[in-house]
Amino acid sequence: MGSNPTTTATYRASDLSDRVRGLLLCEDGQGPCAYQPDETATPRPGRARRPTFARLTCPPGTTVPASDPAPSGPRLPGRSAPPADRRPYAHRARDLGRPIMSTVTDGRPVSVPARAFSPTSIGYELDLPAGVAAVPGPVCLTFHRHDPGMRWQENVVLLGTATAQGDDRLSVAIERALPDWRLPEDRRLRTRCFLRHGKQLRRRLQTEAARRAQRVPNVR
Repeated sequence: MGSNPTTTATYRASDLSDRVRGLLLCEDGQGPCAYQPDETATPRPGRARRPTFARLTCPPGTTVPASDPAPSGPRLPGRSAPPADRRPYAHRARDLGRPIMSTVTDGRPVSVPARAFSPTSIGYELDLPAGVAAVPGPVCLTFHRHDPGMRWQENVVLLGTATAQGDDRLSVAIERALPDWRLPEDRRLRTRCFLRHGKQLRRRLQTEAARRAQRVPNVR
């Protein structure tokens, strides 16, 4: 929000941060702008009436800082480093069944399960479903499996370049693997995985909140 000739504006109350409200009202409610909750909203059954909208009336030319300033300090590096060697991931993929092949055809994304596949010295040979043309170019292969309740999941994502071998067959040369977050079927390993990732994510959340001069959210 900056200088604006309009003297009155209506905001959704949840979008009007306490910081901006305090700046406009000079913290004591007696500043140049008047804040008035809109009490006309109809509350949900069994709930107290709460203002849905707020009306701010300011003198012409009122200027305030941005409500969400840019984070301070350098941006954090990626949470997971790209795997240096794709071979362990390709080894895991052998037990995960047919991959999902994702690519771009005529400017549109296409994601289909391979009808059949076989490993090669450089990657995979894929047989595509009927009606899906073999188009050369970058591809993503996603190997995955999970239980019906999604309590555990195994996934491997490999990137490479495809070459058409006929109308419905691709030869894919794998170039690299992507980091993944697997949840092992074994409960003890799964718990260990959650704890390890949770520790990493908590540190990252604390750092990002500090860059924004905000408190870490309390998730209930």
